[in-house]
Amino acid sequence: MRLFSMPPVFQALKKAAFSLKRRTALFLSQALNFPGWKQSTRKLPALRQLFAFPRSLTFRERVALSTGIALTLAGLILIGSVLYVRETVTVSARGGTFTEGVSGQVLFINPVIPATTADRDLVVLTYAGLMRYNAEGELEPDIAEQYALGEFGKVIEFTLKNDLKWPDGEKVTAEDVIFTVQLVQNPAVRSPFFTQWLGVEAEAMDERTVRFTLPAPFAPLLHATTLGILPKHLWQDVEPENISLSELNLKPVGLGPYRLAKFERTREGVFISFTLERNESSRRQPYIDSVILRLFETPQDALSAFTRQELDAVSGISESMLNDITLTPGTHVMRPPMPRIFAVYFNQTLSKALADSVVRKALAYATDKNKILETLGGQEAGEVLNGPLPKKVKGFTNELPVYDYAPEHSRNILEADGWAFPEENTSDNTEGETPRMRRKGEEPNVIELRVTITTTEGELENVAQTIAEQWRAVGVGVDIQVLPAAELRDTIEQRSYTALLVGVDIFPDPDLFTLFHSSQKFDPGRNLALYDNDNVDDLLQEGRKLQDPDMRQGVAQKVQQLIAQDLPAIFLWSERFHYIVDNRVKEVTIEFLPASQHRFATIEKWYVVTKRVPK
Repeated sequence: MRLFSMPPVFQALKKAAFSLKRRTALFLSQALNFPGWKQSTRKLPALRQLFAFPRSLTFRERVALSTGIALTLAGLILIGSVLYVRETVTVSARGGTFTEGVSGQVLFINPVIPATTADRDLVVLTYAGLMRYNAEGELEPDIAEQYALGEFGKVIEFTLKNDLKWPDGEKVTAEDVIFTVQLVQNPAVRSPFFTQWLGVEAEAMDERTVRFTLPAPFAPLLHATTLGILPKHLWQDVEPENISLSELNLKPVGLGPYRLAKFERTREGVFISFTLERNESSRRQPYIDSVILRLFETPQDALSAFTRQELDAVSGISESMLNDITLTPGTHVMRPPMPRIFAVYFNQTLSKALADSVVRKALAYATDKNKILETLGGQEAGEVLNGPLPKKVKGFTNELPVYDYAPEHSRNILEADGWAFPEENTSDNTEGETPRMRRKGEEPNVIELRVTITTTEGELENVAQTIAEQWRAVGVGVDIQVLPAAELRDTIEQRSYTALLVGVDIFPDPDLFTLFHSSQKFDPGRNLALYDNDNVDDLLQEGRKLQDPDMRQGVAQKVQQLIAQDLPAIFLWSERFHYIVDNRVKEVTIEFLPASQHRFATIEKWYVVTKRVPK
């Protein structure tokens, strides 16, 4: 009994194959020794005989022959492909273009006076400093070959890499470094890095060696040496007070991985895009041939362009924006932490109520930080803070007083300290509501518990509204002052606010000196709370002198504990940088971001083109 019957089509092919075998043998014997022909000495048929062979076959035999040849070729191709994949590996290759969308405009592509986010992005791509950050946010040499510390940290000596040249062929020397630092130190230039280099003396020891001498040890100066270096021979004829007017601000010449090839702008002079190409003078040679930064008016516009697949990446967006869109499967979102903290800074000199430590503590208990993160789009927007340092920054400690959201406790401590409600309600100018506001003291020396939160437009305005609602619920009168960025800067310089809601950048290496030392109360210092504590001052000065990282971190932890007890500010959250990248762009790794522009710190390792090479 037959268990299996071959399908008719295969039976026909089998029959045709046997017939083909017989015919082929007959054809070859005839071709080589045909009656009436002169016997051939060939061992193989002639080419014209081979071409005639198919015509001697029936249709079925031709089908069988064609099928056999096709299957043989397919098998050979498959075997070859498997062997090729098995014996080779995919690696990065030079070529391709990377396009990113950023919001804002470009003013100065100049490492000494960058004014906008787009400025700083282009500076990092086109200029190089003595040091730079890696993907983990750690410092490593850039155009410096090495550095050494001396005199207990008061002297730092850098040696430049050998045979560095500017793109125009001029030699890079220590004089270029000194020229750049002295520009930053010149008050007429108005560099945002002025305070970092204050009091530092720079001198050339030889053509490749530059020495910085500090008035006192200052370990965080190494972070300041990420400053991009300018070519002295191009900038030396520009007067410091006119540096912002120079056309060289749109003709960057640096040692970064890319150089400016062209830019586009509208008839009105608004920049649309900047195209960069590989800088052959850089020691960091990238795989990607060209980088295009497209400029958009708002982050939402940039995000829309990304969803239309016009961009490979988009930056400067928020968690709330991400919640409003659906990303394609071929993209991924990166959320590296940043050393940028958001807080409400109290100016106790302008408010008797805020000078009361009980009031500050009550406000801390009345603040729901998790609710604030929800206002920003969710818990992925950032990380709740209890002190002035985020988790990823060296020196962070969990051993701080924690003011968890407890509105009832807030009311109780205010009541116990004499902050009571008057017999009649007091209007708080809030859309028809008339919440009650606490007061303290007797007429005519009554102090109202009223606070004005000053902030800027955008998401921080929404945060201010959330905080105001929470504080009003415990009996605090709250007004909100929303200012454009320029007016807010003037307000900060004059310290003309009672409660300031802003974000502040800090060094990854803990240095809270400019934020909380009493000598930094006024502009250009950044002590926004006008905080004054002798013990904190002493610790901050000690921390700047220490070269041992562990000892410096220990001092930073003590400072945080004192600040958290005094509550000169309510620390709300630390920021995460939101970066959406198309999956075709490989090796984009960001573990920690010292500042948003440093997402390009390892761009020379990114690639969009691949090739296969033997293992």
